[in-house]
Amino acid sequence: MAKAKRERTPKVHALEMRDYSLGSPELPKPTLTVTRFPELLALARTAISHFGTDENGNVPEKQRVLIEWFQTQRLPNGAPITPRLATMLTTIVGGVRKGGRPPNRKKLKP
Repeated sequence: MAKAKRERTPKVHALEMRDYSLGSPELPKPTLTVTRFPELLALARTAISHFGTDENGNVPEKQRVLIEWFQTQRLPNGAPITPRLATMLTTIVGGVRKGGRPPNRKKLKP
């Protein structure tokens, strides 16, 4: 003898929530209280103020120009900036750019 299946009625859970979004003025705003930045971050900020930014907030200079500029600078301890470090700083300052490596397309065999 087969048991008859009992139909389940879904439970309704009512939730109350005030009308606000993530940008609500009721949410606390974080404050930047840093008075001293690390040396490399300070150097990146100097590059941004030196070259300026475009409408998206990115530095519009070519990567080669930024690398050369970073290599003319010195760290606070007097050490020169290596090409590798200059490339890393350029990546941070340069912002998001289009391009990159194209996806690997596998050829389909007929």
